This record gives sequence, structure tokens and C-alpha cells, in this order.
Amino acid sequence: MKACLARIKERPILAIFIVFSTLFFCAAEQFNPIIKEYGSMSKLLEGEGYVDLLSDFANWLATHVSSPVVVAITVGVSILFLFAVSAVIGIFFSGYSHVLYLSLIDHAPKKGEFKVGINKNFLKVTLYFLFTFILSILFVVFAAYALVPAAMTIKQLISAGDTSVILRMVFLCLLTAVVLFFATVFFAMYLSFILPGLIGFKRGGVGVSIKMVNGYCWYLIPRTLVYLVVMVVITLLMLLLGYGPATGVTSVLYLVINTVLKFFTNFIYIYYVFSTFIAMKDDMFAAD
Repeated sequence: MKACLARIKERPILAIFIVFSTLFFCAAEQFNPIIKEYGSMSKLLEGEGYVDLLSDFANWLATHVSSPVVVAITVGVSILFLFAVSAVIGIFFSGYSHVLYLSLIDHAPKKGEFKVGINKNFLKVTLYFLFTFILSILFVVFAAYALVPAAMTIKQLISAGDTSVILRMVFLCLLTAVVLFFATVFFAMYLSFILPGLIGFKRGGVGVSIKMVNGYCWYLIPRTLVYLVVMVVITLLMLLLGYGPATGVTSVLYLVINTVLKFFTNFIYIYYVFSTFIAMKDDMFAAD
């Protein structure tokens, strides 16, 4: 913490950038139509069950996907939109990541570091965010539907009172929990450590990052898990407060609470990822 605070004092942008980027993402989260509709615990718990909700979504999707041409056009437009968003994010994060990396390897501050980072890493970071968005959407869909078998057995037990499904329910719940646990943690670790890999290497950074995560996974898993758990707790807190439907001063207050909590969580995790990557890089290549 002493080294971290010293680096922030030396380069205030390390903290300021995360404050504003967290504010931006929290605002985009809180004020989008889906969260406005379902962003409270009471709303999520009322009405149809989880399986019925997913079934309705699948039926809605099938109804609106009328032909392969429409699917192809929709996918193409979506990818172009995600690329445009990734390019905007890439401009800022390529510069910031470069500054953070230089700070952690104890380079003296120089004017224009942010711009140098953009020039060197813009395309790589843009593609990184594009693939992150696409893979995250696919992963969320996979995780949501992977819960269906366990959810159906729970529903059968509760609604029908069928006690014969208890053993099957326990088995499915445990299996689903274990699979989703490792899938989520490794997904988060790979995506997290690829970013400093792109900054630290001109070429081959993705492969080196994957190799590092594989080699140090038992060291990384509990720390990544802590970050994910804290983010889930913050999200649950905001749902309990009902931040989605909130309006006026209350919505601004919830935005501030969400931003402050996620700022500290995100900054600590980003700092940890980059500093750990540099330590693992030194260790790996020293061993070689």
C-alpha cells in the first residue's frame, strides 16, 4: 500500500482515471433500460421463475429471428457497434495501461506517456476489448442456461413436492456450482492478465499471459475469487437498494455509492493484476 500510494502521488492519473471510468460504467449500468426495469431485488423475485424467464427469452429470440439473412445482418451490425465502443475505450485504456505499467517498473514520469501508450497499444487494446465483450456475452448466455437443469429440479421439488428428485437436485446443484465456479474464475483470470501481457510484450503477449495463468493458477484463484465475490456483493447491495427504478436525488445517491465501492475494488484489482503480472514475468524469465 505504501508503494501504491507513492505511485499515485507520483502519477495522480493512476487513481483519477479509474474514478472517472468507473463512474462512466456505473452510469451506463444503472441507467440502461434493462436495469431500469429489473434493477431491484423485489422485481427479480416477483413473477415468473428463472426457467420460465429464460424460456420466454428464447421464444422472443426465435420470434424475432426470421431468417439467416436477418441473423447475419444483426450479428454484423452488433459486432461493428461493439468495435466502435471498443475503439473509444481502447483510446483511453491503452494510454492508461501504459502509464500504469511504467509506474510499476519504476520508470520516472515523463511528459506524454499517455499519448505514447495510445500510439503503441491502441489497436491491440481495442481488439482486446472487442473480444472481451463478445466472449463475455457468450459466457453469460452459457452460464445462464447451464443453471437450467439445477433450477428445474429445484422447481420440481418446491412446486410439485417431488422428494424423489432430492438426490438428483443436490448432485446437479453441486456439479453446476463447481463447473461455473472454475469456468468463471479462469475466464476472469485469463481476460485480466491478457491486458498487461499486451502492454508488456510487442508480440506474443497473449500466449505468455495464458502460460502465466496456467502456471500460477493456484496462487491467482483465491485473489481473483475475492474480487469477483466483492463485485457480486456490491451488485446485490445495489439490487437490495433498488438502484434501477430509483429516480431523482435517490438515483444520484445510488450512483455515487456504486461508483465509490467499485472504484476501490477495481483500482485494487487492476493494480494487483499489473503488479502480479510483472512479478510473474520477472520470475518466469529469470527461471528461463
